[in-house]
Amino acid sequence: MTRLAHTDPVTFCCQKRYWLLIRIEDISFSGTHSTGNIMSTIKKILPYLLAVFIAYVFLRYLPFKFASGSHLFQVLEDWSGLAWFEPHGRYLTGGAELLACILLFIPRLQSLGGLLSLALMTGAIFFHVFTPLGIDPYNDGGKLFTQAVGVWFSGLIIIFLRRDEYFPLLKSLLSDPKFSKEMM
Repeated sequence: MTRLAHTDPVTFCCQKRYWLLIRIEDISFSGTHSTGNIMSTIKKILPYLLAVFIAYVFLRYLPFKFASGSHLFQVLEDWSGLAWFEPHGRYLTGGAELLACILLFIPRLQSLGGLLSLALMTGAIFFHVFTPLGIDPYNDGGKLFTQAVGVWFSGLIIIFLRRDEYFPLLKSLLSDPKFSKEMM
């Protein structure tokens, strides 16, 4: 491979009759791939791709969380015996899913959005597996359950990729500048 010029924004490389678009940042100037740069790029981009998937699933079902007469929540209310489960549980779940969608696209709070998505889908998977709701409540081949599992894994991957952000985020959320030692 020839040496790349510093001014080229992209370089095209033909390999096995396929054209690959390779950014200069991903290639070291000796002609070998830099694994650290590729992993760094994946670590930056993958959480946002997963966030788009999670937001798609949450926002697709959001109107059903705020419309009356939800079959899913009615089954859960009948099973649990909790009279408030149908209207209020549905609203609470819809609000939490909307909050997760918002958090997933705020860079400093994406890890919390992933954590909230994971928690919500843990509950959804639990209710699908261990209640009369079942894995296929709409007789559509378990599409809702499959998407819940996909969101669960996506949230888990976001949490793993953003694991270094939890302690600084927790520290910044718990510290209040009004009560710092410098002002006392």
